[in-house]
Parts: sequence; structure tokens; C-alpha cells
Amino acid sequence: MTSIYRGIVLRSDMKFKASTSGLYSGKLDLQLSTLRSIAVDWKCPAIVTSWPISPMSEAMGSKPEQDFIGGRAFGFLPKTIMKLEATDMKGVIRRVILKKHRSKPPGDSCLIEIGEAGIKDTK
Repeated sequence: MTSIYRGIVLRSDMKFKASTSGLYSGKLDLQLSTLRSIAVDWKCPAIVTSWPISPMSEAMGSKPEQDFIGGRAFGFLPKTIMKLEATDMKGVIRRVILKKHRSKPPGDSCLIEIGEAGIKDTK
């Protein structure tokens, strides 16, 4: 969802980056709300991915290392937010870190392997 708007914000003039990212964060909020409504109506999960570190954070006045979620709705509408980190050079093993969950504390993590057959726990 955020990749389309990221390009627009990054190409905008430096003096307009903050207002441009604010405008598109609002559009992302609306899209996420609509997606959530559709998922609730159809009783199915909706998965939204975002790039975990983004130059857009700088445009919004944050540190470049700060996670970019994509607007206020991306922070409170999702039931679960997870971060994937590469742990090996091949990019097959990933650490999944829990950022938000309604009944679990943030910070829990596990290792998974992403392969041709799908995702499996590395235990």
C-alpha cells in the first residue's frame, strides 16, 4: 500500500515533503479503513505490508531508523503488527518480532524459514 505513495513523497520538493506525506498518510488511513471494513464484512483476514524503514520518516521529521507504519490508522486499526528481519546472508531465515497484539506483549519473537513450500518454524 505504501510503495505507491512513497515514490510520490520522495520525488516531491524538500519544502513540500512534510505536507505531501501528511496528505498521502490520510489517503492510506482511508484505504486501510476501507480494507478493514471489507475484511469484516467478508469475515476474512487482510494482510498489509509496508517497508519497515523508510526515507519518508525523515520527511515527516522522525529518525530514519524509526519504523514507518503509514499514518495514524496503521498504528491503531491493525490487530497485529509484526516486523520481519533477515538473519542470514541468503535471506531465507527471518526473525519475526511482535510489535503489537491485543493480548501479547510486544517484543516476543521467533525464527521462521521462507522457502518454496511456504513458511515454517525453524524449531
